[in-house]
Amino acid sequence: MKTMRKNISLATRGPIWFVLSHMFVDTEHQESDYRSFAEKILESKFTPLEIEYILWNEVFPIAGRSFSSAVGVWPSFNENWLQTKIVNFVAGIEKGYWENGFITVSRAEEIIKNEWQNVCKYLPSEYSDENKIPNK
Repeated sequence: MKTMRKNISLATRGPIWFVLSHMFVDTEHQESDYRSFAEKILESKFTPLEIEYILWNEVFPIAGRSFSSAVGVWPSFNENWLQTKIVNFVAGIEKGYWENGFITVSRAEEIIKNEWQNVCKYLPSEYSDENKIPNK
């Protein structure tokens, strides 16, 4: 499983990082948002297991930082910032997660699991069958 991290291509990974990062913003998503996220996930051609891996092992450690402060409502992360931070995290240059946030990491995981299940309503069943956090 760790080998998934070795070959990171911004051309293929970057767009899916951005899509998955939308689950971390302080915005109330509508069903149309979840449907749109699901469509983009399917267009990415990543397998369900790869998507779960990317969500929990690449996006969550960086985008999860949004839970550490009260920034207010915003529609999305800056895509370039997100890509740079994730590339640096995967390379071991950047630390993931956060300290002393408004909520714990485990609470953030619960929130994202719920968001993920909302997205999975619009994905084939094999996506929702993977209800674990890979390699955590």
